[in-house]
Amino acid sequence: MNAIRLVDLDEWIAGELPTEERVTIRGGFRMTNSSQPPSVPICQLGSTNADTIEVLLPTQAPVQAGRVDVASFGDRGGKWWETWAAVFTATSIVTPVVDHVRLLDILNETRRIRFCCDTNALCTGVAAWLLFILDGRVDVFTSAVVDRELSAWPDRKPGFWQAKSVDLWHLRTHYRLARRIIETPPDGVVVDRLSPDQSALMLAKLRDETSGKSPDADILLIELARGIARDQPKNARLVYLTGDKNNARAATSALGANNVLYAVSDGAQTKSAISEMPIRVLGWWRPIGPLGTVLKPDLSRLIWNFLAACDFIILETAKTKWRITPHNSCKTGTPADWDDPWLDIYKQVVSTSLEDPATPRGPLDDANAEDIIDGVLPTSEGRHAESVGLKEWIFQPRGNRVMIDAPSGRRPSPKAVFSLLWRSMGGNDPRLAAEVSSELELEARNILLSLGAIDEHGGAGARSAEFAIAWNKNDLDWFHGEFLRLPGYANALDRIREDGTTKFSSRSGSNVTMARALGQVARYSYGELGNFVGDAAVSVEDLYSALDRWLPNPGDTLSTDQLCERAAAELMLTPYRFEIAMKSLWGRERTTPFEGRTGGSVVAGPTESVVALGSTGYNFQPVAPGTLTFGREGPVRFIARTAP
Repeated sequence: MNAIRLVDLDEWIAGELPTEERVTIRGGFRMTNSSQPPSVPICQLGSTNADTIEVLLPTQAPVQAGRVDVASFGDRGGKWWETWAAVFTATSIVTPVVDHVRLLDILNETRRIRFCCDTNALCTGVAAWLLFILDGRVDVFTSAVVDRELSAWPDRKPGFWQAKSVDLWHLRTHYRLARRIIETPPDGVVVDRLSPDQSALMLAKLRDETSGKSPDADILLIELARGIARDQPKNARLVYLTGDKNNARAATSALGANNVLYAVSDGAQTKSAISEMPIRVLGWWRPIGPLGTVLKPDLSRLIWNFLAACDFIILETAKTKWRITPHNSCKTGTPADWDDPWLDIYKQVVSTSLEDPATPRGPLDDANAEDIIDGVLPTSEGRHAESVGLKEWIFQPRGNRVMIDAPSGRRPSPKAVFSLLWRSMGGNDPRLAAEVSSELELEARNILLSLGAIDEHGGAGARSAEFAIAWNKNDLDWFHGEFLRLPGYANALDRIREDGTTKFSSRSGSNVTMARALGQVARYSYGELGNFVGDAAVSVEDLYSALDRWLPNPGDTLSTDQLCERAAAELMLTPYRFEIAMKSLWGRERTTPFEGRTGGSVVAGPTESVVALGSTGYNFQPVAPGTLTFGREGPVRFIARTAP
């Protein structure tokens, strides 16, 4: 992983990206601990010079559909294109709706422009667009009312930073676009925060904390702009910038038409323009000199603005991928992060030597290729340092599964589900009647019926053969993939991924109980540290690379509870799945430099009851860090490195 300053990004691009190669840019809307975060295509650059750009966005917001390779939301929402219009305007890919007569007058202005911006102008990318096309001849005024309005958004909107609805993501993107102009303006641009007495006047007009901004606040901003216009130096021109029509009319009455510019990004116009011409020429012509001049945005500018909409982006050429994320000192960043932004860049080499170039690649193939462990690929010497082309998977990435239409409140009780499945395969289980209520049995029956595991009479369903194969193989990952098609189950795991919550209603909690029974969810420790989802795909290379990092030198040892913590944090594996991974590794490679030791004692840790399926039925076995065997005789207490 490399950490570089935003101001050095152009230099990094010049040194790393081949000049004439096409570059595909993908983006994801939520940060995860997965080594293969889901993303959507945004655009493709004709070259790193960014002379042309082809927009690849889906026509509407992708919704959750069980796909592991596509970033998605919980709803379609109505602001998908409105949000991207703001981003593309800030990046100069599209032009906003603007008063062209007044704009031409401003472009020909020889004095320095001082924009007094309301919140709308900052959020919709218009202010950023104007700073670019006026090329350093601009300063910006901001006010206490704008700052206060923006700072309230994250506090008033639960789930703001891990936005799962399109509307919340839209608000978060607008917030970031505005903050980046205020906190990190382009070189040569001065952001003037109004003096304390003016700020106090603006704050006095704010309503209660939960009610937002007073409608009189914009009028006060106009009155302040009137005073600034009257007192401004002769070599400067003040322009009140807004995308609110009513505000623009009021400002025109107070300041005069020459001192007001109406401009706003428009979602419908952006969608129509890109549909008609998805391949767009970047740049802006300015009437300077006898022939004018063309300004072209740098690639770093595109990346930084895309990161307003996305929590990470992926740059991909034919042979290499880079994942770029903003570097934050804490979850949402500190003032230093805003004032002097840094980026974390993870590099991966994509080997195609083992692939047939004529073979088409699907979405799952692309997801597999985005394999990044702690930011870098395995580089250790030995058997596992071979070229990464076709991977040898321990836990395969899940394929695409379509969500089923089922009520999110249905409870997949483990005992009811496995008892009914066992009965459908001809087994007899007296525990169903003795331990499961009729209500839980009915809900489990409906779930299995909707998945095709059983029929209406409780016998073999249309997909019973698939369920029987997974049962006899004790393939809990397969069952987990099937349950992820249930809205309630998928939503419960999304909540855990977001904040590790332990607070669920009894109905939602049954989904977590099922995930624990399948070995997919566990706890870090007893108490309030919460849950984590450990269902990530892992290859042999991934595990080797992780063990190399954890045990770098001969003689190094780690207890199994320490190893489980690291496997959870870096590989996203629960103790149950980490045990399977190590067992698989030792079964494949008899001469690994890592061996298990049984002496000593370790912290047992929280215990999960994980189901064990087989030809004689099923039972629940306790699984905890201190009880793992990794296929050995008796519990393994430590793992040691025995060779280089």
